Amino acid sequence: MKKNLFILTVYTITLLFSLTVTAQTKTVILTAGQSNTAGRCDNANLPDYIQALGPAYQYCNWSYTNAANRKAAYEGVFRKFWPERENGKGQFAYDAIVYYHIEKALQQDFYVVKHAMGGTSIDPTCQSTHDNHWSADSTWLAENTSANEDGHSMLKAFVSNIGRSLDTIMAKGETPDIKCMLWHQGESDRSGSG
Repeated sequence: MKKNLFILTVYTITLLFSLTVTAQTKTVILTAGQSNTAGRCDNANLPDYIQALGPAYQYCNWSYTNAANRKAAYEGVFRKFWPERENGKGQFAYDAIVYYHIEKALQQDFYVVKHAMGGTSIDPTCQSTHDNHWSADSTWLAENTSANEDGHSMLKAFVSNIGRSLDTIMAKGETPDIKCMLWHQGESDRSGSG
């Protein structure tokens, strides 16, 4: 009898511990790209089911930087999601619809780390807004600093926001679990060599 009680106690403690850990694990979605990720549709055109949520989603928390008016000071700073563009206008992108469906499926807080700016390119030889690029070329990266710190690397800016955002989540006693990355690249690379 004592052996069964001991096994039951160990099982119960293990189960409770696993539930506690699971409750503290939070989904993280990474989102990046150019104009179609930054948002170009007026919020008046959001589907009715999303407009009904306004002025904020219930569970979606985002940290949004863009190398324009939301730079390094915004890295790792979360607020409830509501679609806006890098210029602060009420405009949405495809991700607003994705977050809505994630919110409905999870029914608990989750995090989005987003970095987007229209007119950027991957290839640094292509024309780009403010000469900002997403290049992962090691030579180019070594010569450029984060676009959130007045440099030209969108990748370094995004990675910095990811790092600070994960630190913020962990400082709250939660464990971040990166589930996916949403990416949309537009036409700025069409004139490139690749």
